[in-house]
Amino acid sequence: MSLLLLFNQGVPRSAELTHAISSADWTGIAQRLADDPVAVATILDEIAKLDELIAKANLSNADRRQAGSAIDALTLLSHAPQPEWRAIVVLLNGPTIIALCNVLTIAGMVVAIIDHILG
Repeated sequence: MSLLLLFNQGVPRSAELTHAISSADWTGIAQRLADDPVAVATILDEIAKLDELIAKANLSNADRRQAGSAIDALTLLSHAPQPEWRAIVVLLNGPTIIALCNVLTIAGMVVAIIDHILG
C-alpha cells in the first residue's frame, strides 16, 4: 500500500467534509430565522425587489425567464413553513442571481457616470 493511500484513508469524503464545516449548523441560522418572522418578511421584501429589478433590466427573454425562475424558487422556498435556508443561499449564490446583480450593478454605474457627466 502506498504512503499516500495510507494517509488518505482517514480523510472524510467531500460530502462528509461539507456537512462537517457547514456554518448553518453551528450558527443556528435556521432556528434564528424561524423565531424571527420580521427577518423572513424582510427577506421576502428583498426577493420582491430583485423581481422588480428583473422587470426593469434589459435582459433577453431567455435570461429574463431564467432569472424569474430563480426568483420564483426563492419566493416559494421562503414561504415554506420550515424554509430550506441552505437551498435559498445556494440559489442566491448561483450564477443566475450573481450575473443579474453584476449586470444591474454595471448598468447602475454607467447611468451614474452619465448623470455625473451630464450633471
